[in-house]
Amino acid sequence: KGYPYEGSPFFKDESNGRFANIKLVKKPQLGKLSFEYEQPCPDNSSTRPEETCYGGKITYKSNNIFSTFNDSFSYKVLDKELLESNEAEVKLTNTATTTDDTRGNSGNSSGGGGGSNGG
Repeated sequence: KGYPYEGSPFFKDESNGRFANIKLVKKPQLGKLSFEYEQPCPDNSSTRPEETCYGGKITYKSNNIFSTFNDSFSYKVLDKELLESNEAEVKLTNTATTTDDTRGNSGNSSGGGGGSNGG
C-alpha cells in the first residue's frame, strides 16, 4: 500500500479528505518544492506562528537547470493525534553533467587574431 491510505496512522483533514500532514523543517537551497495541496497545519495555535502543511504529490525543480550540485530538505509528519514524527531528511542527488554538451550549434562565432604586419 502507498502512504497515506484510508485508515492510516497519519492525520487526515476530514473537512476536505486531504492528508495535509507534512511540515517542512528545512527547505531546499537550490530549488523549489511544489505540493499537490497545502493548508494551515491542524496543530497551529495562538502560542506559535502559523505553519503551512503540505500533502499529495511532491515535485522538486532546480532553480538552475545547469546546476550539478546536490540539494536536500527535511520534514516532519503529523499523526492522527497531531504529534510530530522525528525529522527526516531527503537528499537529492543531481546526476546532470554539463561536460557532455550535445546541444546543436546555434551560430558560429569566430575570433580573429590581432596580428600586425610590420613594415
